[in-house]
Amino acid sequence: MAVEVTRLADNAPSEIRMILWADNTHVSKAPNAMGGHLSERFGGAYVAVGLTFNEGHYSAYGPSLRYEAHPGYLGTHEYVLAKTGLDAFLLDLRQIPATHVLHDTLGFRYIGSMPQELTQFYPHRLGDHFDVIGFVEHTDSTRYLVEHEF
Repeated sequence: MAVEVTRLADNAPSEIRMILWADNTHVSKAPNAMGGHLSERFGGAYVAVGLTFNEGHYSAYGPSLRYEAHPGYLGTHEYVLAKTGLDAFLLDLRQIPATHVLHDTLGFRYIGSMPQELTQFYPHRLGDHFDVIGFVEHTDSTRYLVEHEF
C-alpha cells in the first residue's frame, strides 16, 4: 500500500495534497505499517490521524451483522477522551504537554475484521502511532443499503 501511495504522490503535481483514508492499523506510524513507511518517506508532511469512539456498535465478519462495542473504561484512552464530555472532536497530540495521560501507554481500541468480543483494547502509546486523534462518543454499525445474501 505504501509503495502505491508513494508512487501516486511522486507523480502528482507539487501543488496537489493527498488525503488517504484507511484503518488505524494501516495509517499508524508503527515501523511495519503503511503509515510507518509513509512517515519515513515523507517526514513531517505525513500526518497520521487515528479514529476512535467510546461506545456503540460495529460491523465485522461473523454470525451477526452488528456487535456491541465495549465502552472505554479506566485505563483506556477512550475513557480519557470521553471524560471531555464532547460528542466529537479532533485532538492534535503534538500540541498537548508530554506529561498528559494521553502520552502514557493505555488500552486503545482495535477491532479488526473479526468480532472482538473478549477484549477490544490493547496497550498503546498514541503518540507512537498517530499525530492526531479523532473521537466520537457514540458510533453505530454499518448497514446494507440493499439486502444481500453471501
